[in-house]
Amino acid sequence: MVLDPLTALGLASNIIPFIDFGIQALAKGRELHKSATGRVIEHDEFHIAVGRLQQLREGIDSSLQSLSSRTSLTHAEEALQEITAECWKISEEFQDALSTFTAEPGQSHWKSFRQAFKAVWKKDGLERMQQRLKNQREQLVLHLLVVVGERQKKNSDKLYAKTSDAEAHILRAIEASRRDLKSDLDELVKLNQHRRGKDQDLKFARCINTLTQARSSEIKTLSDNVSGNPSNDTICDLILHNLHFSQIRDRELQIGARAAHSNTFTWIFNKGPQHGLEGSNFAKWLEAKQGQKNIFWVAGRPGSGKSTRMHFLSQAPQTNDAVACWADQRALLQAALFFWLSGTRMQKSLPGLLRTLLYELLRQDVSLIQEVAPLRWRAYSLGVSTQAPWSNAELIEALRDLVRATAASHRIFLLIDGLDEFEGSFAEQSELVEYLKSLADRANIKVCVSSRPWPIFESAFGNYPHFRLEELTRNDINLYVNERFAKVSEFRDLQSLYPEECSKLIHDVVDKAQGVFLWVYLVSLSLSEGMVDGDSMPALRARLTAIPGDLEAYFRKIIDGVPERYRPLAASYFAVMTAVGQDEVSALSLSFLEESSSDFSQSYPVKPVAIALIDARKRSMARRLESRCKGLLQVSKLRDRGNFGDQVVDYLHRTVRDFLLSKDIQNILQQYSSGSLNPFLFLCRSVLTQMKMAGPEEPGLSHLAAQYFTYARRLESSTGPAYIGLTELFFELANTLLLKDAQEQERYGSVGSVLKVSIAHRLVHYSMSKIGSSKFDVNKLYCAHPVLDRDHRTERTFLLWECIPPGIMRDPANPEVTVPIGGPPADELFAALFAKGANPNLKKDELTIWEEYLHRANDMVNSDRAARLGEGPWTRTTRLFIEHEASSSGRDPRDPPQWRERAAAGKKYRFNVAPQDLADAVQHIFGGPEGTELAEALRARSTVTGRLKKFFASSSR
Repeated sequence: MVLDPLTALGLASNIIPFIDFGIQALAKGRELHKSATGRVIEHDEFHIAVGRLQQLREGIDSSLQSLSSRTSLTHAEEALQEITAECWKISEEFQDALSTFTAEPGQSHWKSFRQAFKAVWKKDGLERMQQRLKNQREQLVLHLLVVVGERQKKNSDKLYAKTSDAEAHILRAIEASRRDLKSDLDELVKLNQHRRGKDQDLKFARCINTLTQARSSEIKTLSDNVSGNPSNDTICDLILHNLHFSQIRDRELQIGARAAHSNTFTWIFNKGPQHGLEGSNFAKWLEAKQGQKNIFWVAGRPGSGKSTRMHFLSQAPQTNDAVACWADQRALLQAALFFWLSGTRMQKSLPGLLRTLLYELLRQDVSLIQEVAPLRWRAYSLGVSTQAPWSNAELIEALRDLVRATAASHRIFLLIDGLDEFEGSFAEQSELVEYLKSLADRANIKVCVSSRPWPIFESAFGNYPHFRLEELTRNDINLYVNERFAKVSEFRDLQSLYPEECSKLIHDVVDKAQGVFLWVYLVSLSLSEGMVDGDSMPALRARLTAIPGDLEAYFRKIIDGVPERYRPLAASYFAVMTAVGQDEVSALSLSFLEESSSDFSQSYPVKPVAIALIDARKRSMARRLESRCKGLLQVSKLRDRGNFGDQVVDYLHRTVRDFLLSKDIQNILQQYSSGSLNPFLFLCRSVLTQMKMAGPEEPGLSHLAAQYFTYARRLESSTGPAYIGLTELFFELANTLLLKDAQEQERYGSVGSVLKVSIAHRLVHYSMSKIGSSKFDVNKLYCAHPVLDRDHRTERTFLLWECIPPGIMRDPANPEVTVPIGGPPADELFAALFAKGANPNLKKDELTIWEEYLHRANDMVNSDRAARLGEGPWTRTTRLFIEHEASSSGRDPRDPPQWRERAAAGKKYRFNVAPQDLADAVQHIFGGPEGTELAEALRARSTVTGRLKKFFASSSR
């Protein structure tokens, strides 16, 4: 008879446990028969363990008796005595149980077998007894720790009292020395005044004052160090620094660089009627102490000047006067935020908004920081110098707490520009709007927001005070055009000859603008150019008539008007800008676009270039953009970017980018183009050239490195491994600039450190080549130079860990979809490291590499319930983990760490529970057939049979 597969499997599943039990019994029978003591080996081990426990108990009793002779026992010490008595009782029961399993030396095989059978059959009883002993042992150890801790605390308190007196004495001596030093220096200044000239004397006094302040600062730092705790001022600085980010004011500065005429927008402070909802007078709304809604909405068409108007409000003294009237003697806090869709992720996201507002508000009154961020304050005060990044939930609650905490003492005024430039799905936009409305429900805050009149904002703010900007700016536009033309001497000549025609020309420009400032700006440039060229009044009127009133039509006219000799260059500039999308391009990077050789980086030597020459190159670039692109691209100045990145190229307005990306304009630019430009290859070479020109002290090296990694990653995605030699050159240049001695070379210059950087920045092809061609310890912790590291830290980590996507974000192309930051896991990188012997079960902090990977995969699924990781990079990478001995047990990514509590001496102590089955987590995360297959594979690898199969499979190979 032949069994079918399912019947055979069922029969085997029943036979195997019986055989296993029989093998254990036979083995223990053989042990008993051969044993000189008449017990199996593990019973001998149990006897030894019981003996040790009794010895320990006797020692503890002796110590407690000695202690009690000198002083009364604490609750913890009394509990310790009770536990030792219970341990003694269990150990005696355990010994009695084991004695029943003892065989006589030399007894028959059958009797030995029966004895062993009895031992195995009753093993559960022994194991339960053994577990009781284990539990008591844990209690014993725990109470020992409590007793030792209490005694140690008493000794520490005594020691602290003595050291505090010594510390206070030292600090008093330091402060007295500081006062004496300042007194002596002041006296020295006075004496010096009698024998020096006035100018020399002032210079000398300033130097002495600077020296005194420096010494005072050093003494204060020394005092903090001696006391062991950071001062409140230091903690405030640390928390503010943690909120700050490098681009926090870039958009504000960019808008301010092209601010409106000083007299435009002043009408907004007039208390007469303004268009919009009844009661929508901005000045009255701002001054009102009660009775009005606390949000004001400024709506406007594209190009109507919303951002310029909001920047004006943030700087105008009239704003301060109006909010001071509303504050009515209370302390006043103000902050402004300018969203920027073309900027970095922080400049168009919720974290960027919240961190900017909190930073600006708290730095005006640092006494609020402890109340707004109590956990961070406590951590810093206890000496925890490194803290986790701010989460969205923490930031949301912190701003809400700030508004709540200042309800009676402060008034808060917020300006938030460009809600339509916030990057997020419709749901996220709705959540942001509702959050702002919830803040404004409190009487101590007012919020002014601006946006395009999209339906979502119309629905949210339509019943709040508001106006449409283009309906109110006619006088501003008239003022702007008059002033613009008045600066052109040729127009003044025309005015003296044709005063009425000139007035009509200005009137027609204002009429045709329809409230759109951007259109006015461009038209004024065109007409001013005609005036300088000597156009007559009829020619100027013809020029104005030929300009379309619609912005996009006018952009098309500008493109068509680019001189033929410049069209290939203009197409190249536009191609680079549209290719990079929302990534940043510096003016200096674009300046190499007109070099004679496409591989221009080869011709530049590695030699620092004088800053004056760098500045000259940037000025030349600004002129080129004006002549080639006719004002559609412009240079903006930024701060804290060093000498190479402090000027970036941007579109004149967001509408220009939308226009250039339209299909018709792309076709036109394709006709203009020479067709030989690869934007990211050009940009990589450009950054390499700048690194050759930079010196080791250049403050913008970190920014240059970040730019290179961005461009190189996108170059790899389009060309594969064709240009990985550029990245090798980058690391050579970086090491030359950054690594100053042998110690830094050893720490940051190894193959592993280079791989940590290239993997972190997702340079897959370069990393694969480096892994395959180099010798290094794949299971070592590596760190990267902070200038090159993705997060500018020196934290050590495993290369396999670095391959895991660092987080999740909303897909810019489809905000409804969640994607991992840097893309999905590169399974080929994992495969290459596993082939080198990478161990997935190595632990860093609280998690193994494998557990961290599952946590990231689980985050993907949790953030987007529609997401299924399915067949693809995630599934292939998970298979690789399982094939290379990933553990089947560990911390389940679906749950926070699980703890159990035990009471000891009236206190509760937490213990981490045993690891969970990760196969269930894999099933949940991946779902469907793929999840089932992966979970079964993980379980199979963890069984004895699975390990044997793997062993024989590897042996056969």
